[in-house]
Formats: sequence, structure tokens, C-alpha cells
Amino acid sequence: MNCEQAIKLMDGYLDGELDPITSQAIEQHLRDCGHCDQAYKTHGSLIHAIGNATPYFKASAELRERIQSSLRDETTEHAVR
Repeated sequence: MNCEQAIKLMDGYLDGELDPITSQAIEQHLRDCGHCDQAYKTHGSLIHAIGNATPYFKASAELRERIQSSLRDETTEHAVR
């Protein structure tokens, strides 16, 4: 894996979205490349900081029920067609 490939896949790696083989290839590249390792650490710190700074609001039970009802109606409507 080269630097361009590693940087392109960095978001997916940080989010745990990559397959194990690709993840291992990125990990090996990060061990071998100080530049990409630093980019990985910086990017990871930024994601962590944003995640901690973003407020989390739990949706009400009423909103959840309205969404589920809407989805059921939509599913039924498509099944009838």
C-alpha cells in the first residue's frame, strides 16, 4: 500500500468500515510511514474531538413511533402496488 491509497482509505479505517485484509495493509503502512502515521493520529484526534463536542439528543418515543408508523405505511403501500 502506498501513501495515496492509505490516505484515501483513512476515513473508512477510522470508522471500522474496512475488511480485515485492507485494515491490516493500512496498519502495516502506518508502521512503516511516519508521514501517514502522523496524518492518522491527527485525523483520529479531530474525529474524537468533534465527537466529544457534538451534543447528543435522544429522540422522543413519540417521534420514534411516528417514524416507524410511516415506514410501515410506506412498506404496505409498496407491497400493494
